Amino acid sequence: MDDFSEDAVNCFIDAAYSGELYKISKENFRDMNKMSRVFDVAWMAKGCREFFQEMITALTGDDCDEISAVLEEAGYVNATMKDSEFLDMAMEKIITFTVEQRSGYIKTLYADQMGDLQTDQLTLLLKIANKDYSIVAALLGDHLPTLSAGLDGNARYILQNMGLVEDSKTRDGIVEEMFDLLHEVKGITLDDMKMVLRLHQKRCAAIKDMNETTTLEQSNPARSSGTLVWTPTLDEVNQLTAEKKMFSPPIYIRNIPWQV
Repeated sequence: MDDFSEDAVNCFIDAAYSGELYKISKENFRDMNKMSRVFDVAWMAKGCREFFQEMITALTGDDCDEISAVLEEAGYVNATMKDSEFLDMAMEKIITFTVEQRSGYIKTLYADQMGDLQTDQLTLLLKIANKDYSIVAALLGDHLPTLSAGLDGNARYILQNMGLVEDSKTRDGIVEEMFDLLHEVKGITLDDMKMVLRLHQKRCAAIKDMNETTTLEQSNPARSSGTLVWTPTLDEVNQLTAEKKMFSPPIYIRNIPWQV
């Protein structure tokens, strides 16, 4: 018990006798949650989870301190207990906040220390952005001009993992702004140039796939991604069977004119 705070130990003992967690608080939550797992007290672990859910439910998009507290606890559980449930619970709530709220939170916490963030912090940052690329683009817009010797490791990580160029639904304006920023980075290296080229190639591939999909849907509306039922002709059945085509999402085929 020496590894836990006195307040948490008293709360644990009291809960063990009373069967209730009425003394649990934000201050002793971490140790209480840890003890419930170390000593394998299932009902207490469940109570800690419910308390954490209450913390999440009370979050508002404008309270950076409370968001940070919740993410810190979730990150601790994820790192020390290899359990991502609390982090998933927190993110489910946080991504419901507006773009402006999440952008404000990220800028408050990360804007001035982008070059010093750890990989797990960068991953969390991208989860908070949740494919709202303008949030990350704004962060890069502040960070890239400060670089004087090419791209640093954190800029590379974000560019390679944010999913911006691969997402064909992203408006071209954001992508162009990002490439413009990259072209202005001072001291650009050969490796940087190769990475930027790969990003260009991924963007071209995404646009090509989107155009091909659009062309296919326009030429045969019944086979669009929103169609659940499609009645193909015999020639189409034979062609698709020969090509072993797959559909995503799955479609249900009926009235097929089978032939032996």
